[in-house]
Amino acid sequence: MVGLALSAVALLAVCGLTGLLLDGATATLRVGPFAVEAELTMGWIACILALPAASGLAARALGRDARSRFACGTAALVLVAAALLAVAANVEFAGESGRLPLMSAVFFAAAAGWCPLVLELATLSDPGAASRLQPELPEAAQYVVGGAPAPAVESMQGEVSDAADAL
Repeated sequence: MVGLALSAVALLAVCGLTGLLLDGATATLRVGPFAVEAELTMGWIACILALPAASGLAARALGRDARSRFACGTAALVLVAAALLAVAANVEFAGESGRLPLMSAVFFAAAAGWCPLVLELATLSDPGAASRLQPELPEAAQYVVGGAPAPAVESMQGEVSDAADAL
């Protein structure tokens, strides 16, 4: 639960701070001979940066168990993050060098969005699967030196108290 809260705080922090820093900046997206210029707003930047996390969390519904939910969520998150990184690589800011910080913000937002997927896999996967694959260990009484049966616990406690009194 704490991990989910921390990843949500990290995601909100990167989305909000990047949006705040880029609020009002003029950006130009160049793709081949085409160029689109726009003034960025905090809300749009925050929403765009949250897209990988939102797509990963939404794609979890496609899976049947914890592993398939993790795989679907991770695939969607990676695809959306890669598309945003490709767009961010072609963005130019008027008079400012902001391409690498923007790409870093996309990467960090995707990493923060991946944390809930990993935590879900770690906490909801079947913990009993490993023990079902291994045979049960025989009783402890069968494992003693020399093949003699293990002494009862009560008799051992008496020996320990006698040894302590001797000191």
